[in-house]
Amino acid sequence: AAVYADIEKFIFISSASVYGNPKRQRFKETDPCFPISNYGVAKLWGEQQVKVYGDLYGLNTTGVRFFSVYGTPQVPKEGSHSWAVAIFAMRAMKRTPITVFGDGKQIRDFTHVSDIAESVVRAMYTERANGQIFNCGRGKGTAINEIVSKICKYQGTVPVSFVPHPPGDPKGGFSDTNLMREILEWEPEVGLDNGIQEYLNWVDANQHLIPTWL
Repeated sequence: AAVYADIEKFIFISSASVYGNPKRQRFKETDPCFPISNYGVAKLWGEQQVKVYGDLYGLNTTGVRFFSVYGTPQVPKEGSHSWAVAIFAMRAMKRTPITVFGDGKQIRDFTHVSDIAESVVRAMYTERANGQIFNCGRGKGTAINEIVSKICKYQGTVPVSFVPHPPGDPKGGFSDTNLMREILEWEPEVGLDNGIQEYLNWVDANQHLIPTWL
């Protein structure tokens, strides 16, 4: 969460994980939320708690549901399985095998961190965003296997192994961006290829930051 005292507004950083595994892959803010992980449950609880504070105490609040953030200077944490671009990029640079959960056909709405940051700033200063919860994503689904292919295209081919899909990891989907475009009058601008190339360049220049456990 982020608090900006100078404008008396509270921005709650939520996640696409609140949706769980719905029947359709395009996630809309009005869809029912049935998260399948503790992380998703915590984010949904946070959204509801922020709304209560807004209703009871008149605090201006906005919730922003991030979709698969990637980009500089992301460094994956051990045990994480949600930062595919970072993990795959660093493994490819080390010439070590890439591990993919499931069949790799699950999709994510990969959104560059610069667009994520812009969405928060716009939500902070847009009065119409008060009391709203909206998605922040590119509105395009990309299969995990496609991320592997794009990274190998730039970095060189490395072996890929497939392991069982872990519990609590959603099959994924992509954002309905209509509300974001309506309220913020904006949508993410960084394309996936440019975003991945930007990140690979940063990793190449900062190889000392690649975790030893990768």
